[in-house]
Amino acid sequence: MLGDHGIEAYLSFDEIVPGRAWRAEVGAALERCQWILLILSADARKSEFVLEEIGYALSKSKKFAGRIIPLWYRGIRKFPREWYPLEAVQHVDFRESFDAGCEQLLRIWKIPHRPDVT
Repeated sequence: MLGDHGIEAYLSFDEIVPGRAWRAEVGAALERCQWILLILSADARKSEFVLEEIGYALSKSKKFAGRIIPLWYRGIRKFPREWYPLEAVQHVDFRESFDAGCEQLLRIWKIPHRPDVT
């Protein structure tokens, strides 16, 4: 959806070539990015790497001030304790309506949502 609206996105499972050092690749990508969208899902909660990425983003408070956006997705109804530092950050909710979540997220960059391209 982001790419269809002109926003470049990095997804580690799509970008990292087999045989490459995963942590180094993700670390380099985080250094290049301007925003972090954290998908809050049951799968993300199980991932130790997501916790590392949250820690990285929070350690770069100047770079990412106001640029970490939690996205409520599937299987999570309240903030897990390990994500507590992000609880006070305004989130985007995709749990009830994907289109409404897309509209709310794209509003950050003043881009109108085009449901026909999601």
